[in-house]
Amino acid sequence: MNNVFISGEKIDLCVPQEEDFDQWASWFNDQAITKFLVHGKYPNTVDQQRTFYRKAIESGRFIALIKTKDKSLLGVISLSEINFEKQSSQIALVCPVKSKQAIYAPLEAMALCTQHAIKRIGVTYIWAGQAYPGLLKWVKNLELIGYKTDGVFPREFKHGLTVSDAIRTSITKDRFLSLTIQRSGNLWPGEEKVKRMISANRLNKSLAEQIDESIKNLHARHDRMMDRIEIDAQ
Repeated sequence: MNNVFISGEKIDLCVPQEEDFDQWASWFNDQAITKFLVHGKYPNTVDQQRTFYRKAIESGRFIALIKTKDKSLLGVISLSEINFEKQSSQIALVCPVKSKQAIYAPLEAMALCTQHAIKRIGVTYIWAGQAYPGLLKWVKNLELIGYKTDGVFPREFKHGLTVSDAIRTSITKDRFLSLTIQRSGNLWPGEEKVKRMISANRLNKSLAEQIDESIKNLHARHDRMMDRIEIDAQ
């Protein structure tokens, strides 16, 4: 059975098949995989995973499995909170399996799903939330396909005893169109080009880091100003 929904360079986004649910369910029982996810608080079963998928599809959520060209299962990607009035959606990905055949599978999956969301579903704004600085490397790589940091939220990510800041990243339709013009109509620039871009960008600070530093500096300056105002008011 050909279950490919979107075909990419090194990966495909596929419709789940029965044999996929066992592995899919197991990811959310792995504490290392769920370190920066909301999952991992309760055991997950194959039946629960099937039920989740069925209910998600019924609710209008987009879900596809990330697979190599030889059909090895690597991860899952989704579009949720699809709002046709606001033309917006949240995007989320879990891709725990590494593949030598698709080194940048998570990034390519994000590019493919983003392109589908804008060109076929019709959204104009796609956003994602990430723990910060835990997922900084991932956030920096997302910048290569047009995702930019909108803001930093102090202590927003909580997972048991783990508490950290979170950031929100997004891509707009205009930014998507600008990049696809440069890339012959596709958001994904190709594995070899991505490899060179990551290498060239390795010493640069991510936009997330720059925004975080700017906010902290502005807060510190504002604190000093408010202290002077209070002293002068005495």
